[in-house]
Amino acid sequence: MNRLLPHKTDKRFLVFAATGTDLIFNRGVELPGFASFPLVEDTEAQPIIVEQMHDLMKVAAEADLGCIIDTLTWMANRDVRRRLAIVWTDWQI
Repeated sequence: MNRLLPHKTDKRFLVFAATGTDLIFNRGVELPGFASFPLVEDTEAQPIIVEQMHDLMKVAAEADLGCIIDTLTWMANRDVRRRLAIVWTDWQI
């Protein structure tokens, strides 16, 4: 199956960029500093994240839309890691 990037097609896409908000308010996940990137290695949170992405893909499929998924690592920068006391060598992001 040949897949094109969104800007190379006429297909409409559902874009979800509220991962943190959904995790906090709808799924009861704690996000210190509103940073979701520490969840990448949290084995208890991983199934919640997978469920969240599956839910998004289901909505997109039901509406016959493509799906663009938010990334958990968008806040994994030096300043946020410092605020959360996460040492860079602990993270290979």
